[in-house]
Amino acid sequence: PASAHVIAPDGSLVQIYDKHHLYVTDKTWADAGGGFASLMLPNVPGVTFGLGICMDINPYEFQAPFSAFEFANFHLEAETQVILFSSAWCNSHPDDRLEVKLKPPDLKSTLNYWVSRLGPLLGSEVLLLVADRVGKESFSPVDREGDCTFCGGSCLISLKEPSLINNLDSSSEDVLVLDIKIPVKQDALQMV
Repeated sequence: PASAHVIAPDGSLVQIYDKHHLYVTDKTWADAGGGFASLMLPNVPGVTFGLGICMDINPYEFQAPFSAFEFANFHLEAETQVILFSSAWCNSHPDDRLEVKLKPPDLKSTLNYWVSRLGPLLGSEVLLLVADRVGKESFSPVDREGDCTFCGGSCLISLKEPSLINNLDSSSEDVLVLDIKIPVKQDALQMV
């Protein structure tokens, strides 16, 4: 599966999250995970983190209604405070015409799309922390011509306003380091 591993500061494995909604290219090598996930980290008590990988934010196989918001509704119900979202977001689909694939990524459009897919969480105290890939990769593994250009734009977005707190550009490999304050849920502390 396409997975994210959550590792504790001591190096121990906290959780493995398997991508729940697969993209067309994922289906050539991965199996879907069983569902979305939210958890508390041992070194950050009282804060609920949600996990997501790329296509998870979209309607299931683009067949579910756009307004279903499966990912966002899961995290609303789980009372997630920070969504950790890793992605290899592409500027095009393998079936797009070559001229579409040659266009550079539109960072503003990508960020706005991610926010739009979290509609049920807008106005809440939730933070979206995105680690997105940059660079190019050939579509040849799915027998299509051209390259996929990854959109980049790793960022931190507050869904309250919503507002962009900080971001990287769409082409540089870099690390974004930020100090943020996350309100601690007192009732969650009692469960730890």
